[in-house]
Amino acid sequence: MGSWGRPGLARGWFTGAWPLVALLGATAPAMAQVSGEVLVGRVDDSLVSASPPADEIPLPGELAEPRTVLLPQPVYPRAARAARQEGRVMVCFTLDERGMVRAPAVRSSTDAVFNQPVLDAISAARFTPAKVGRQPVRSTACRTFLFVLR
Repeated sequence: MGSWGRPGLARGWFTGAWPLVALLGATAPAMAQVSGEVLVGRVDDSLVSASPPADEIPLPGELAEPRTVLLPQPVYPRAARAARQEGRVMVCFTLDERGMVRAPAVRSSTDAVFNQPVLDAISAARFTPAKVGRQPVRSTACRTFLFVLR
């Protein structure tokens, strides 16, 4: 469970927060890099949504990491479910200054049957943008989706 919700309200959840991986130097456009994990399986709701908690006003130059606003759950492929197949897909993407997902790409996958549902879900996701001070910045992120039968 992450900071965005309670178990039972969502079909999946992040393990951990948005750990910061890197912030590029001041001469390049500001960009942050983050990662996380999502569990896909049998639960009731089909969408994950949350309002980000109220933050303190960031100090000038301080990095505010992006937060999940909406994360649709990938559809578990019928063929994989029928075959009792579980899997893992890591997808990396860019978040623009408005928190919109751009250029999602599968970084690794246990089976291609899971790739398109993950790309569809992450393409529909919405985030708050990363910020340096009060200025929204482009960031990169990776999410690992775990397809688990229950």
